[in-house]
Formats: sequence, C-alpha cells, structure tokens
Amino acid sequence: MNIILFNELKAENFLPFSDFRGEHIQKVLRLAVGDQFSAGVINAKKGKAVILSIEADGYRFSYEESPAPLVPLYP
Repeated sequence: MNIILFNELKAENFLPFSDFRGEHIQKVLRLAVGDQFSAGVINAKKGKAVILSIEADGYRFSYEESPAPLVPLYP
C-alpha cells in the first residue's frame, strides 16, 4: 500500500509536479480529480487525501486525518 508522507498537512494543500511526490502521483499512480490516496505526516497520524483539482503546475488536494482506533476497555 502506498502512503505519501509530508512534513505537515492542512485541510487543503498544494503539491507541485516538480516535487518527487507529485511526480509519483502523476506518473505512477496516475490519479485524477476525485481520486483518493493515503497520506500522512511524518511521525504522526495518517489519513486520506482527495485530489480536488489538477492545475498547470500541480495538484490541489484535501486531507482528512483518520480517526484514532477504538481501544477496548476490557481485554
């Protein structure tokens, strides 16, 4: 499973094609508007990103952190 890692992520982000991650999305994953990919912040939680638009110089995408898994109260 691919996960694309970032130093930080906001609710809406921009990733240029010149960035190796943007190049990977474009040439390997071949994602289009509306497609999702796994993303995360280094040493933090992961979540889902959705491509909002493809612009002349990169991708605009949203990011939503996955909720924390439920921990059982009793083993």
